[in-house]
Amino acid sequence: MELPHFIKSIGDRFRAKRYLGLLTGALPVNSRSWGASDFLNALEISLYTNRAIAKRADKVGEIEFVLKDAKDNEIENDPVLDLLYKPNKLFSGADFWSLYQKYYDAVGEVYIMLESDRQIFEAKRITAMHLLVPTAVTPHFNKDGSPEKFVYRTNDATVEYKPEQIIYTHNPDPKSPLRGQSLLKAGVNAIQTETQISTYHSRILENGGKVEGVFKFKTGPLTENQLTQIKDKYQKEYGEAKKAGLPLFLGGDADYVKTGLTPDELAFLEAKKMTLEDICILTGVPKSLLASTADVKFDNADADRAIFLRETIKPLLKKLAVALDTTLFPDGRNLTFIDPTPENTEEKRKNIETANTISALTTNEKRKLLGELGIILDPVGKEGDDILIPFSVSPLGAEPAPAPAQEDPEEKGIETKEIEHPLRDYDMRRLYWGMQIKRMDAREKKMKNALKGYFDDQEKRITEALSPAKSRYFRKTQLDELLSIEMEVKIGKKIFIPILTELLKQAGIDAIELAGSKYGFILKDEIKSWLENRADIFLNKINETTFAKLQDEFKASLEAEEGREGLISRIQDAYGGIQKSRAGLIARTETHNATQYGTMQGYKQGGLTTKIWVAVLDGATRDSHAAVDGEERPLDRPFSNGLMFPGDPKGDAGEVINCRCVI
Repeated sequence: MELPHFIKSIGDRFRAKRYLGLLTGALPVNSRSWGASDFLNALEISLYTNRAIAKRADKVGEIEFVLKDAKDNEIENDPVLDLLYKPNKLFSGADFWSLYQKYYDAVGEVYIMLESDRQIFEAKRITAMHLLVPTAVTPHFNKDGSPEKFVYRTNDATVEYKPEQIIYTHNPDPKSPLRGQSLLKAGVNAIQTETQISTYHSRILENGGKVEGVFKFKTGPLTENQLTQIKDKYQKEYGEAKKAGLPLFLGGDADYVKTGLTPDELAFLEAKKMTLEDICILTGVPKSLLASTADVKFDNADADRAIFLRETIKPLLKKLAVALDTTLFPDGRNLTFIDPTPENTEEKRKNIETANTISALTTNEKRKLLGELGIILDPVGKEGDDILIPFSVSPLGAEPAPAPAQEDPEEKGIETKEIEHPLRDYDMRRLYWGMQIKRMDAREKKMKNALKGYFDDQEKRITEALSPAKSRYFRKTQLDELLSIEMEVKIGKKIFIPILTELLKQAGIDAIELAGSKYGFILKDEIKSWLENRADIFLNKINETTFAKLQDEFKASLEAEEGREGLISRIQDAYGGIQKSRAGLIARTETHNATQYGTMQGYKQGGLTTKIWVAVLDGATRDSHAAVDGEERPLDRPFSNGLMFPGDPKGDAGEVINCRCVI
């Protein structure tokens, strides 16, 4: 006998359980009752949410901080800047700022605790930074909205922090602006739907199949008590999500008729796709970056990534940099970051092609634009400032120039004339500087990579010497037994002299081409001697600085009565700081010195008798350097600022460090 009412009752219960209670106890069913801890739990349970938030966090973790002074000059050697790349002993900068962003997205509030090496907290003496679990922090505010204190409660203790000890950032809640609002709040329904659908289908596979059907009882009518018992038993044994799809075993005289998929079930996959789209809208992460290729054209992947970096990540990095800058650098210095948004090279290329087609650019303008695409070409002479028309390849509006007479190779005693220096023209200097800087940037990168390798190997030599098999009891081991400056200079020369030689030689070749000479660049003995002397000076200097830093770490380790592992950890941290704060500055300085000296030697070999100072002329340029832009001097005489060439190592440090001028 069929019992439609009973079947309907069981079906209603089954469907209600599927859609409303699949994760009983994990996430609240009512979206309004979600708290900060629930949003953190959602990161563990929801696949889409987890990956989208992780993608945002990973990109924020890649932030490259830049510290500048009041004149917009970059500062590299700063202890607080080093701290941003190694906030504490447990976290690298990438991991720290990635976790920072996860807290910001999930909870809407982040609390960075600043640790000082003094009992009385001083912002200038920060030694470490720690992320507090935001769900355990209760902020207290004064009537004017300023922070009064922050109370941090854990299972072990309750700690109160003063406002100056905490960097508090939050995504303001419109209903309570002093507190934060989770990014995920508007997506609660999407998160619930995704987790329910995933759990339901997972249980079907685990339980060996899918069951949908009706009960048919062949016996007479059941009593009310019997019906209640059957309902309760079904609810207990088959109603939970983890038992979805489990085959039913019935006792007594009854049949079970299996049916096909319902329209609701057939809509699950579509609902899952819609949920992914909701999460993408919520977090600003494109589907292509979440490894979902459905309905995504591969040729749009680069565009998706660029939009993600520009519209989602860049604003997050700006908010982070501003929050840190306000607290850590209140003295006029400015903390910013390198924009992660890639250049649209394809658009630039098309613009160049279009401008070339309609004869809208001069040769030098084309070369400058090609330089922005990584194709480095020197500007040509005055003819490079003329617009050429395609059909005659001659200056626009002028008669075609007659072909130059061929020089008789047998002719002797041709009178030589002084070569006019191409940088006397103001516009030419601006073009030339742009080309030279792009070349130096590429050369500097090579030098910086070599320095990092050099420091890595040096660190390895020291730490290996501290191993039990290779050293005496480490407390008696002195630094000068582990690091010989003389030996490190010899090792460095084998690495850096070939690199500096190549940089100088290429700069000389570029200078000869600019002078219009037909001869090649010769690496004369005086140039080799200069390279040997320069390498000796800079390697001694950087190793003396490193030795002094390590001496401090040895002393601090001894005073703290640390073991071998503690000392090695200090050495590793010291070298991490050296690479972050010094490698870039050293690479820039030595690359600049070698290329400018090489340029001057190239001018000499190319027939030029004078050199011309080319300044940047922006807000960061030294006044003394801007004043000599265009100044011309004989090759063997200094400029009016006392330098033989920009970056001259014999000059005053105030005139040389971070100089970007060229000749």
